[in-house]
Amino acid sequence: MITPETPVRFLKGVGASRAKTLEEYGLTTAHDLLWFFPFRYEDRRHPTHIADLGHHLDEAVLVRGRIISAHSKLSPVKRMKIFEAVLEDETGAVKLVWFNQPFLHDIFRPHQRVILFGKLELTSHGLQMQGPQYELVEGIEAHEGIEGDE
Repeated sequence: MITPETPVRFLKGVGASRAKTLEEYGLTTAHDLLWFFPFRYEDRRHPTHIADLGHHLDEAVLVRGRIISAHSKLSPVKRMKIFEAVLEDETGAVKLVWFNQPFLHDIFRPHQRVILFGKLELTSHGLQMQGPQYELVEGIEAHEGIEGDE
């Protein structure tokens, strides 16, 4: 039987290596794990339509859609590599920007369906998401379109 005083190394699914890592963070008992809360909470359940992004400046949002363009370029001022893409859904389009991540050129392709999570910023270049987290959509959703549960 597990009690609050049970050492983490005796919990199902916690091996010696994971127990050592947890103990380095001061999590030595089941009680410690029950009272360990995440650094932050991110609600990724409700996608936002691109047309509504202006209402969510400086806050993180989830958007779904397809890439309509993607390319790399070199910043003329700082000689920094910039990867830019444009995402569209049925309501509009938004610019996506990543700095110093040229490998994204091998990941994003036109017509590819993706889910993105990140903050929106109003810059001198317009509304854009800088450095959003991404997930490529494959399978049935990629062919039939991405439907939100709205």
